Amino acid sequence: MSEFTPADLSRVQLERDKRRLELYRPYFKQQQFHRDAGNFRETLLRAGNQQGKTLCAAANTAIHATGRYPDWWEGVRLKKAPVIWCAGVTGEVVRDSIQKLLIGDSANPGTGFIPADDIIETTPSRGVADLIDTIYVKHASGGKTRIRLKYYEQGREKFQADTVDVVWLDEECDLGIYTEALTRTNATKGFLYMTFTPLKGMSEVVRKFLNEKSPDRCDINMTIEDALHISPVERQKIIDSYPLHERTARIMGQPILGSGRIFPIAEEDIKCDPFDMASVPFFWQEIAGIDFGWDHPTAAVKMLYNPQDDIIYVTNTYKRSEQTPLIHAAALKPWGTNVPWAWPHDGLIHDKNSGEQLSVTYRELGMKMMGEHATFESGSNSVEAGLTDMLMRMQTGRWKVFSHLHDWFEEFRLYHRKDGKVLKEYDDLMACLHPDSEIITDKGVRKIIDMVGTEGHVLTIDGKWNDYKNCRMTRADAELVKVTYSDGHELVCTPDHKLLSYEGEWVSAIDSAGMLCHNAVSHQTNTKNSLAALCLAEEKCGFKPKKANSILSILSVQRLKERSDVYCMEVPATQAFAIANGAVVHNCSRYALMMLRNAARVRKVAGMMGGYAIEEEESRNRVGNMANYNPLSREICRGVKRGI
Repeated sequence: MSEFTPADLSRVQLERDKRRLELYRPYFKQQQFHRDAGNFRETLLRAGNQQGKTLCAAANTAIHATGRYPDWWEGVRLKKAPVIWCAGVTGEVVRDSIQKLLIGDSANPGTGFIPADDIIETTPSRGVADLIDTIYVKHASGGKTRIRLKYYEQGREKFQADTVDVVWLDEECDLGIYTEALTRTNATKGFLYMTFTPLKGMSEVVRKFLNEKSPDRCDINMTIEDALHISPVERQKIIDSYPLHERTARIMGQPILGSGRIFPIAEEDIKCDPFDMASVPFFWQEIAGIDFGWDHPTAAVKMLYNPQDDIIYVTNTYKRSEQTPLIHAAALKPWGTNVPWAWPHDGLIHDKNSGEQLSVTYRELGMKMMGEHATFESGSNSVEAGLTDMLMRMQTGRWKVFSHLHDWFEEFRLYHRKDGKVLKEYDDLMACLHPDSEIITDKGVRKIIDMVGTEGHVLTIDGKWNDYKNCRMTRADAELVKVTYSDGHELVCTPDHKLLSYEGEWVSAIDSAGMLCHNAVSHQTNTKNSLAALCLAEEKCGFKPKKANSILSILSVQRLKERSDVYCMEVPATQAFAIANGAVVHNCSRYALMMLRNAARVRKVAGMMGGYAIEEEESRNRVGNMANYNPLSREICRGVKRGI
């Protein structure tokens, strides 16, 4: 039998290319994408470079365009010929990637995923050589599919005024184009899918998928380990070829954070295999911390401290949205009945159902809540000292995390700085106010934009006055909503900015219509403070307060076409402040899910138990319950707030 000549091999390859759709078999993550894209209205395939994301989406598009659904198909099936948009960054890029994968190049037409026999005709685009504008395709229903090729350089306006069934966006676009493209599917109840490597970091589009959870939205992460066409030897060569700070994006499909990562540590250096807790020496100490939430998840972490070797182990994590304290407590109590729980300042807020403070509610549900909310010894909530200590522990092998805690490692990868400042982009940092928003300060009612670079006092929860700092612009060109109150006041803010309800619940602005509001001036949870606020508001602000029994409500919430830079500040004591009508909104300070307060410091000793020193304030808080005391310095790990 004679060997194949190069010409023979070329003919074989050409024949394979012409049968590309027939021969296509997806990897596991690609199969997940085919199943979910369409069953969810918005789907993101987030992957590294050259891992098969664009090829997978091209196959998906061709299958819907032709109606030729293979035997392995588990996704949605379109019964009629669809209208499809495919878009990329530039016309040249669209021609050389999307167009080539769908119909082949000009030298070899019909070698893409759409079989040549199913291509009815194409019409050229103006302005870019060899770029196609529209592809008409035979559909199995007998209809004619129309595929339009677009590119982001054309601008947002080119993504308006049409109705489509399917949108494929290859590579990341700005939120404006994304929103316009998604809007085109409203009338048809269609769907959109995106494929890109997140080299732009935690952009608005990336945050939409990673942070703003929705039953209509799906994020699929494909890594180099999922790309079976890359051999192990080649994988390592590829990994080594990228700069260290780009590897998580180009290899793992994680948002690139530049050289400003707060923890520039290899995950392998802090990972450890879980071990049997029954084998832990009796003198090791444990603590847990909880952050309260609702739409923003309630999150918890448990730590184990080895005092002999000064090593901290993160052993358990928990995160769940839209559940009551009863459900959270049931999930967390198995971590240990005598584990002390650190908690953040908003544990002082009253639960909407029971009327009790959240910390008290959890204590009554059987969790050993510490006597007061966690702070540094100075009383501050600054994270910088904790970050420094945490990094030093990682660098010296004294910080270990159980390898199966994927949520923790997701936070670890994304935590970073920009221009020297810690960015908290997985949080309410980006939930902020229009620059003209008026705030009640000790200098009078002031616009927040005029407070940039200043410090002073603002009115806050229960009519208290507290320090504010670090007032700044937090995001450019942000989406806005207008909140209209019962007294006629209007607040313009981002849709996810948190507003405090009368019952003590933090509610996103977009979901707040009809809500009764906490009024810092006249709220009745603390008569003495409310009276003080009434006087100070008149004296310092020239603000005419409502009557003592006044309750604000929100009449309506309206999305605005206008976009604007937005601003916020930090109020360390309460993490909240009052706008000009007394309604309370959240500030942009954030705590990490990861328990940053980890140094085991010794306070004034109040007594001894089992050979361990008991701190004075812990002694005060546990009088009459010493038999159940878990001897642990509360300073091993302070509760820190991740969410609101």
